[in-house]
Amino acid sequence: MIKKLDISRLEHANEVLLLQRGAYLLEARLINYHSIPPLLETLEELVKSNEIFYGYFVEAILAGIISFKIEDKVLDIYRVAVSPSYLKRGIATKLITYIENLHKEADKVIVSTGAKNTPAVKLYSKLGYKEKGINVVQGGLEIISFEKMMTHL
Repeated sequence: MIKKLDISRLEHANEVLLLQRGAYLLEARLINYHSIPPLLETLEELVKSNEIFYGYFVEAILAGIISFKIEDKVLDIYRVAVSPSYLKRGIATKLITYIENLHKEADKVIVSTGAKNTPAVKLYSKLGYKEKGINVVQGGLEIISFEKMMTHL
């Protein structure tokens, strides 16, 4: 089940923080870069975030999260994270698809990930996202950006 999370509630923020630390630690090892912002984020920083969060629950357990902002008809996905215990179950796909369907007013969806994060790169490509470019940030990390133009029927 997918439901909106109130990140200002400490219960939700703590669950998100624990989940994202586990998920982003896996990504850090995969891309050999351990300064991924969500990995270093404090509880206070997370609570102050102005992102919109949704969680994917398996029974009462938070198994995945997605966060985003929407502005000027652009849906900007900030984080997609799945608990290491729940990988390879389609949770990230379900979260992304849910948010796209929830915000059909968006003209475009954008998202970025580490260029060496092969599972994420494959996922976004499979979901119809097109590569828009690679930027090098601090520490030499390559970030790949994707976008998906939304069709309105």
